Amino acid sequence: MARHTNGQFTFKVAAGPIVIALVVTLVACMVWLWTVQRDAATRAHDTVDPCKGRQVMLTVAGTLTPELAELLTAFDKTRPIVDGYCVRTMTTADVNRASVIIAPGSRDLVADRIIDLKLAPSGDTWPVAYTRDVGVAHLPMLRISGDSWTDLAGHGVALPALPVAEERAVAALRLAGGDSAAAVRWIKDNNELTLARATTLKRPLVAMAEKEVPEGYRFTRPEPAAILPFYVVPLTQSPTVNARQQQAGMAFVSFIAEHVDQSLDHGIDTGLLADAAAVTAATTATGQPQPPDNAPAQPAPPPAESAVTP
Repeated sequence: MARHTNGQFTFKVAAGPIVIALVVTLVACMVWLWTVQRDAATRAHDTVDPCKGRQVMLTVAGTLTPELAELLTAFDKTRPIVDGYCVRTMTTADVNRASVIIAPGSRDLVADRIIDLKLAPSGDTWPVAYTRDVGVAHLPMLRISGDSWTDLAGHGVALPALPVAEERAVAALRLAGGDSAAAVRWIKDNNELTLARATTLKRPLVAMAEKEVPEGYRFTRPEPAAILPFYVVPLTQSPTVNARQQQAGMAFVSFIAEHVDQSLDHGIDTGLLADAAAVTAATTATGQPQPPDNAPAQPAPPPAESAVTP
């Protein structure tokens, strides 16, 4: 009997190979997903707390000026590690708990201060950390025609308490033409005036460091220059500073020596700095005058006649 056909072809595919392909694909996807999740978890762990339980605190004694804040931030960004521990930075007012101290003045004056504070430096390499330019801030409507401190001295320059006492002394000496006794009187006459108070009252001329100039004022550098250098001194291990903290301090000092121009203090007027130290000692008991912000304002200065012209 003849076989009949409908003219269509019928294909049969074995189920085994399909199942195997699906299993292989599924396993590959699972392996890929596990790898992605593992990498994500690792990154998250590193981001959240890469130094959990292994941190050492670097304590820095010194006035927290904008320049010091910038240095600490730059150092932190390098993610420093000493002896397998991540270094964290903070400032302190207690020099006995500091790994390093940052102090203004000449190198000799800083050495004298270290002795007076009964601190023991770790090594004799003390890099310059930064300098601060001290000058006169003035209201924009004033035109400064004199280019020296003595040109401005007779026109009511306000001399408020500044973040660093030596800056006030340096400005007073320049305004007084180098006369230490007159500089002391100048500071005492402005003894209760704060920087915030002087600028809030819109005093037309205010002595200050360039980094402290607030909005609404312009800065000028009268001649001769009044520049105050700051040096960083590493301190030795003590009952309050352990060996690892000392190492962190040395790492910070090395960072400054490598990244800060060490010629910044070249040509500094060391005579001015020595006189400023004496004036500071004569006008403050602690070296850091801090009159209250609500202190009464000083009388307004007389109108300018020549050096300052509206």
